[in-house]
Amino acid sequence: MLTHLFDDNGIDEIINNPIVKTHFIVAKNKGLTGYENKLIQGAGLLGSILLNKIDRRLLTWQYERYIYRPSSSGVKINDPYGFSSHYIDFTKENISNALLASGSIPLVMSGIKNIHGSPKGMFRDGGIVDYHFDFSLSHENQTQGLTLYPHFSPEPKAGWFDKNYSRKVLSKSYQDTLLIVPSAQFIESLPYKKIPDRNDFKNLEADTRIKYWLTVLSETDRLAESLNEFIIKQDIKRIKPFNP
Repeated sequence: MLTHLFDDNGIDEIINNPIVKTHFIVAKNKGLTGYENKLIQGAGLLGSILLNKIDRRLLTWQYERYIYRPSSSGVKINDPYGFSSHYIDFTKENISNALLASGSIPLVMSGIKNIHGSPKGMFRDGGIVDYHFDFSLSHENQTQGLTLYPHFSPEPKAGWFDKNYSRKVLSKSYQDTLLIVPSAQFIESLPYKKIPDRNDFKNLEADTRIKYWLTVLSETDRLAESLNEFIIKQDIKRIKPFNP
């Protein structure tokens, strides 16, 4: 799939794109979480759950954040929790493995070892640390602007281990962010009253699932129309303050 994606020119088109600056966030795993053996890795993840429940900052013992990016990027992450952020420039030798690592879900997929140009170690899905993000962004070479964040939920979670916790993200992490999300009313109007997810593969027959997903795709046209209407009318009253 990656060979097809990158083709002959795909890597150059990503690395040297003058407008779209692609970034992959990857988590470098330390200690037990860095093993492929599922029992050992599972023990490490159990430790992560416990550490995160006490204090998110304790996860810095097990994970470091790596950001793979074009050399022309000036984006910097301002992390209030103290995770180490390392910036690695894209090369033809590392971009494929960096992309694979950014989606390598623990216990489900193999991690990626020793990405070219990076310190030796095990790299996995960046969502372990940054599921929906709980940090702010700045730019070395530009005046601070807004971050546009299209998302599916009005309640972002900091990391993967926060998914089932009530812990809120910090409001200062989103003070310069415009979060665009579907309304609760829209989601209620969908079949099964939810956004499709991978559990549908387990819970629904193939024909039922495909029909459901196609219906949701069709319904999302209304979201595009609503956003277009907002842009045309500039009805600022429709923008609500973010209160995590």
